[in-house]
Amino acid sequence: GTRYFVIDALDVCFTDLPKLLDFIVQMSSTSSRVKWIMFSRSWLNIEERLERAKDEVRLSLELNADSVSTAVYFYITHKVSRLEREKKYSHQTKQAVLNYLYTNANDTTCACHDGR
Repeated sequence: GTRYFVIDALDVCFTDLPKLLDFIVQMSSTSSRVKWIMFSRSWLNIEERLERAKDEVRLSLELNADSVSTAVYFYITHKVSRLEREKKYSHQTKQAVLNYLYTNANDTTCACHDGR
């Protein structure tokens, strides 16, 4: 049957990233039973390497930035509020975590490779 591989935060993979990207491209071109779903920031070096993949479908969350931003904002707020209750965060700690996550939760892309 079909196998799905999901890779999150591809942009923070620094060790052997070119090898990993080449492997993904090779598998996408040779196997119709392997599907790749990857999440990454839109970095040129990643995009250029993945352009060679066969049957690539790219979803850019930047095109719907306002909707995504709102959804991410509510998700972060919900999760941090839950952590505040469970871990008994102080208000100051909660605000620091929220500020950090809000600041760093942008510029995300989802790339789906359908190796046919």
